[in-house]
Amino acid sequence: MLEIIRRNPLGFLLVVLMHLAIVVLMIFGLDWLNPPKVQKPAGQVVQARLVDAKQLASEKRAEQLKKKQQQEEKKKIERQRREAE
Repeated sequence: MLEIIRRNPLGFLLVVLMHLAIVVLMIFGLDWLNPPKVQKPAGQVVQARLVDAKQLASEKRAEQLKKKQQQEEKKKIERQRREAE
């Protein structure tokens, strides 16, 4: 046995290091059989949705047009009220 170690000192050193690594892994408890536990999110989950920029712009224009029409209608009613006085 000692003769084999003398002929291959690098091989013997590698075998000893490999066995030490295995022992260290066993001590620190690397468990290859248990699946990892699923972690629950810490905060609230954000509900997001995809928005089309063109659709958003057209909706915004429609809303602005509606406001403008309402303002014009108010002005028209105000003019009629002034003329009636």
